[in-house]
Amino acid sequence: MKIFTFILVGIFAVYFSSAQNIDSKAVPSFHFQKKINGQFSSCHVDALGFLYLMRNNQLIKFNPAGDSIAAFNDVYQYGTPSYIDVSNPLKNLVLYQSYGIITTLDRALNIRNNISLKSVGLLQVNAAAVSYDNQIWVFDEQNFLIKKIDERGNILLTSADVRMLTSDAPTATSIIANQQQLFLYDENKGLFIFDLFGGYKKTIVMTHWKGISLYNNAIFGLRDGQLMVLDLNAPFEQSIPLPVSNLPIISVSVANRNCYILTKDGLSIYQMD
Repeated sequence: MKIFTFILVGIFAVYFSSAQNIDSKAVPSFHFQKKINGQFSSCHVDALGFLYLMRNNQLIKFNPAGDSIAAFNDVYQYGTPSYIDVSNPLKNLVLYQSYGIITTLDRALNIRNNISLKSVGLLQVNAAAVSYDNQIWVFDEQNFLIKKIDERGNILLTSADVRMLTSDAPTATSIIANQQQLFLYDENKGLFIFDLFGGYKKTIVMTHWKGISLYNNAIFGLRDGQLMVLDLNAPFEQSIPLPVSNLPIISVSVANRNCYILTKDGLSIYQMD
C-alpha cells in the first residue's frame, strides 16, 4: 500500500509541475466502483474499508460491499454528534461537544461506555481519537493541553502547555493518531504534529482543508471542491480535480486505495490508480 501512496503523490507532483503543459496521462484515474444512495450528512471510513454514514441523527455502518450491517440510534439522547472517530474498527468514538460526552462503540455499534469529560475537568474538547494502545486522545482547548484518557475518563498523560511549545496554539478541528505520531489539525493554522508523549515536533501550513484523513503517511482532504494531498515525507500541498462535478461535495476521504466522495444524493466510491 505504501507503493500506492508514493505513486499517487508522485503523479500529483508531475501533474502540477507541468501546469503549462498538462499531460492527461499524469492525472490519477478514478474508476467508479459503486454508489450508496441517500441523504447523508457525513461519511467516515475505517482501516478495513467499513463505512459509517450519518443520516437523520442515525449512524449507519456499511461493509465494503455497500451493505448496511449495523446502526447506532442512541444519538437522539444528545443530538447530532459533533465529531466521530472510526480509525479503530473495534472501537469507535462519538463526541457530543456541547454535552461534554464521549460515547465509545464496539464493532456492532453497541455502546461500550459513556465518558463525562466535564466530570474530569475537560470543559472544552472539540475532537477525539483512539490511541494506538486503545486509549483516547483529546485536546483540552481551555488549558491548551493534549491529554490521553481511558474509558473511565482517568487522565493517563498530559502534555506541556501547547502555547509554550508552539508560537500559535491550535484549535483542533480534527485529531488523527497512528503508531508514531499525533496530528492536530486547525483549519485556519495548519497541521500540528506531536509525538506519542505529547511532545511538539513541527507545524505544516495547510489551511482550509475539510475532513482530513491519513492514509499511508499522506494527509488527504477537501478544499474548494478538489482533492488535496500532502506527503508527510516531503510536505507540500497538491490538489487534483475530483470526478464528481455536477453536485457540491460535502466531504472526501481516501483509504484502502479508494476515494469516497459524499454529495447530497449519496456516497460515490472510486478506485484510484
